[in-house]
Amino acid sequence: RLGRLPPTTPRRMTLTLWLRHETKAQETRTPLTPEACALLAASGRFRLVVERSPTRVHADAEFEAVEGVEMAASGAWRELKPSADVLIIGLKELGSHADHADGEVPIGHDHVLFAHVFKGQLGAEGVLRAWAAAIAAANEAARPAPTLYDLEFLDGPDGRNIGARMSPFAGFAGAAHGLRAWLHRATYGDDAPAPAVKAAASKGALVAEVRGMLEASPSPPRVLVIGALGGCGRGALELLRALGLDASTWDLAETAERGGGPFPEAVTDFDVLLNCVYLRGPIPPFVTDELVDAPPGGAARRLSLIVDVSCDPDSPHNPLRLGAYSAATSWEAPTARLRDAPAGLHILSIDNLPSSLPREASAEFAAALAPALAEEFPAGPGWARARGAFEHALAAVAQPAASS
Repeated sequence: RLGRLPPTTPRRMTLTLWLRHETKAQETRTPLTPEACALLAASGRFRLVVERSPTRVHADAEFEAVEGVEMAASGAWRELKPSADVLIIGLKELGSHADHADGEVPIGHDHVLFAHVFKGQLGAEGVLRAWAAAIAAANEAARPAPTLYDLEFLDGPDGRNIGARMSPFAGFAGAAHGLRAWLHRATYGDDAPAPAVKAAASKGALVAEVRGMLEASPSPPRVLVIGALGGCGRGALELLRALGLDASTWDLAETAERGGGPFPEAVTDFDVLLNCVYLRGPIPPFVTDELVDAPPGGAARRLSLIVDVSCDPDSPHNPLRLGAYSAATSWEAPTARLRDAPAGLHILSIDNLPSSLPREASAEFAAALAPALAEEFPAGPGWARARGAFEHALAAVAQPAASS
C-alpha cells in the first residue's frame, strides 16, 4: 500500500519523528508500521526513533531491522527536554483526564494522536487547560509552543481525512462483536455475559468466527444501521454482507424523512441497532428512555442490543439519550445492561474497536499518515487545518475565563 515517497529537497535533518509506546489497555495498533518508517527514513528528512513496546502488533525486531531507525525505551518521550524539533506520534491519549489536570503529563513537544477533546467531551476542558498552561510556560521561556495535532482533524495530501481511515475498521469490528454478543445471548439467554473481545488475525478470521455462531443460532437478527454511508457504516455493511445478512440502512435522507428522531421503528422493528453516525454537533435523539420503555401505540420493544460504534457517551450531543448509558464498555465486558430481562436491553460501546484488527488497521492508517508527514509536515494544508482545530478548541476553553 505504501509506494515510493516523492523526492524531497535535500536539507539537514532537524526533525525527529518519535513513535511512542501505547499505554491504553488492548491498544496494539501503531500509526507507523516498519514499512512506513523505512520510507520516512529513506526520505532523508527525518530522524526516526521508535520506543520499544511489548504490546505493539509489530515486534520490536521488525523496527530494529529498518535502516535509519533508532530504538528507545518504552515511555522515554516523557523524559525528553522540551523541543520544537521532535514530533511525538501515537494513537491514543497521553494519559487520563485527571493525569492532565494534575500535571502528570509532560507537555513540551508537538504531539499527533486521537485526543477526543475538541468537541466538548466530558473532561476535555481539563486536558485543554493543561495544554494552555504548557503553551504559556513555553511563551514565558521564549521557546516554541507545543501543538496538539488531533488525527480526527488531520487531512492527507490527497485531501482525505487521515483519522477516518480507522472508521471502516471500527464499523466492521463493531458489527462483528455486536453480533457475537447478540448471538451468544440468543443461544444462552439474556443473563449470559457477552464474550470478551479479542484481537483477530484478520477480517477473514473474524468473519469465520461470527459465521459459525450465526449458523448455530435459531434465527438471524434484524439489523438497522444508522449512518450507513459514512466510513463506520460502510465497514459495518462490509461485515454484514460477508455474512450474508441483510440490514436496513439509514443515512441523512432516511432519518430526515422520518422527522429526524426519535425513531419508534428502531426499537419495535429491529433486534440490533448500529449507530455509525459521525457527530459534528447537536442532532435529535435516535432513541430515548421514554421510547424504549413505552413505544407508541402500545407496541412491544424488539430492540435488545445497541452497538454505539461512534462511541460518544460523554458527548452532550450523543443521540442515544439513555440515562443508564454514560460510559464506554470494555474488551473484557463488551456490553452493559440498560434494561433487565425479560425484555433485556444491552449496549456495546468500545472506544478502540479497530484495535481488534490491529495489523490491517495499522497498515491502512500508516499508508495515509506517512505521506502526510513526508510531503506536508508542518506547513501543508492538512496540518494547518489540524492546528486550527486545536486553536479553536483552546479558544473555546479560554472564553469563560475571559468573560468572568
